Amino acid sequence: MITTTALSFHYPYFLKIQIMTILTRQEGEGRGRGGERERLVIDLYYNQGKTYREISKVARISPSDIGVILNKIEDQRMERRATK
Repeated sequence: MITTTALSFHYPYFLKIQIMTILTRQEGEGRGRGGERERLVIDLYYNQGKTYREISKVARISPSDIGVILNKIEDQRMERRATK
């Protein structure tokens, strides 16, 4: 059974972890780290012919995030072709 005292003792700790996680992700993307990962994913997929699974191990991101990056790049390519 969790008492009020135990809950109030642990709650700020968990709240702090959630806030730190959000800030870490935002800081990493804001400092160009997101661009580095995108370049790495693009290089691994298009130039080296790696699979999503292989890329996720190297870049340490989920396969769904890899799909988002590659779809974003493909959309940009389609827009460039449409404007020419």
